[in-house]
Amino acid sequence: MMVHLSPFVIAATVLQLRSAVAAGPGYLQLDTVRKQHDNGPNWYDRLVKRADPHELKVSHPRNFYYTVNITVGDPPQEFQANLDTGSSDLWVIDKDNPLCAKTDEQWQMAFQYDEYIACNMSGTFDPDASTSLNKTDEDCYFAYGGTGTAKGKWAYDDVGIAGTTIKQMKLGIAEVANNSMVLGIGLPSGEYGVTYFNDEPYPNLPARMAQEGLINTNAYSLWLNDLDSNTGSILFGGVDHAKYEGTLQTLPIVDAAYYHHQTTLSVMMSGLTLSPKEDDSDPVQLFSGNIAVMLDSGSSMCSLPYEVVNHFGDAIDGEYASETGQYYTRCNYEGYLEFEFNGFSIKAPFSDFLSPAGSGNEYSTYSDGTTQCFIGMQQSTYSDGPYILGDSFLRNAYVVYDLDRMEISMAQAKFGVSDSDIEAIDSNGVPSATKAQGYDQTVTAAVLSMETVGANVDFSMTGHASTLDHTGTPLETGASSLESFSVTPFSFSSYSMPSISLPSDTISATSLSVTFTAAGGGDGGGASGGGASRHNRDALKATMALVCLFTVLTTGLLVY
Repeated sequence: MMVHLSPFVIAATVLQLRSAVAAGPGYLQLDTVRKQHDNGPNWYDRLVKRADPHELKVSHPRNFYYTVNITVGDPPQEFQANLDTGSSDLWVIDKDNPLCAKTDEQWQMAFQYDEYIACNMSGTFDPDASTSLNKTDEDCYFAYGGTGTAKGKWAYDDVGIAGTTIKQMKLGIAEVANNSMVLGIGLPSGEYGVTYFNDEPYPNLPARMAQEGLINTNAYSLWLNDLDSNTGSILFGGVDHAKYEGTLQTLPIVDAAYYHHQTTLSVMMSGLTLSPKEDDSDPVQLFSGNIAVMLDSGSSMCSLPYEVVNHFGDAIDGEYASETGQYYTRCNYEGYLEFEFNGFSIKAPFSDFLSPAGSGNEYSTYSDGTTQCFIGMQQSTYSDGPYILGDSFLRNAYVVYDLDRMEISMAQAKFGVSDSDIEAIDSNGVPSATKAQGYDQTVTAAVLSMETVGANVDFSMTGHASTLDHTGTPLETGASSLESFSVTPFSFSSYSMPSISLPSDTISATSLSVTFTAAGGGDGGGASGGGASRHNRDALKATMALVCLFTVLTTGLLVY
């Protein structure tokens, strides 16, 4: 995916680390470097591909993105590319990109996500300085997150990564871009040109590594490490047994809703359990039933069914703000979410899903002084997907993507581990991994089984335990960014959609106000329209068709 980066990430606040590189027979390893954004609030974090996370000077997934160091050209030009398992193309920004912020006004516009970007964050490419560049006349175009775009020309040049050089790698040179560069390592079938323009797939970076014999098979392992660490690692062609607990469990790659066949790195998730205490006592299953989820390192947060997000928000006394499409609660909740995958599970602490509300060092607080957080979990674009497990989940999992065998293996990640026990992956699959108990469960559930968290559930909170009464404490808005909008109570029976973007098989409308009735109290959807069920969308289609028919008939009568 492409990520629109803020100009205010200053060199002092960004770790410019050289990638530690390790290599062995059949594998290559390099560090992932976690960087911090320093930008203002972005209330519309991407649902399918991430728009930029906003800056909060705290350790939270939405403040960070993960990069790897690569070079392009001869002599090599250095870049820090955003590592993305959710896309498949590599592209760089041309040094003459007119949207690179230069003046104070342009930097401020970049801060506000208005057209300009901070190109220095990943680096810019000078085509004239590379003697190995072969530029074509073939147009390339990328669009992510609804607002981020890049366009330019396809080219071939030498790409250096993990101490090796891949000669004449296909990549895009973006002559005009309002997003930072990306190294997409997903399936070749997920390349942007294949997906949207019916182009033939080309061997992208991991596929070229396998072709060149640098790795035995097109596979890699991702270990992001925890938020207390600034580096993790990506291991091309291998698995590091020292970085996970228990046994790697293998699942088949499945199709994700609204995506073409075999274009995303998705698996079946079978449920989500909430443990309100750190000792895992009193667990409550928020839902059970198969849904396809993309394991996307290019997404900062998770996107799940709107009922699930609502139940989680309600469980920790969340309040819904229609202006932002997000839920807010106190920052001091402790406990875990347990993501279930048909036979095994991955645990992630609440802290990975809570981020202080506000910007810079100014946070919103409740009247008792408790900091207010937004919940880093979003409703999916539509009621049936697509669903995404982003960095807030992936940090807690050791994930092996085997693109040749179309399988993904996972285990609970270990944090802060410096030891290594690396084995190369070959055509037989991931060493020591076993098929998950529900490996053959590849059909999505028609209906999810939901369980509401009772108001009498005791939650552990920093310093004390709390029994929710769902009454809330008034906010102290102070000088925080929350002054610009009001917080709407979480429980309501209906919501209004000011605009909606419908799937390609529906009638489209640029502005439409529709009111849906929520199924049951407290399960209202968000202003983004993610709360509309398939039934409601069908009703919407019928309503729009009738409106269009009525308009045509009325116009005809008036003309007559």
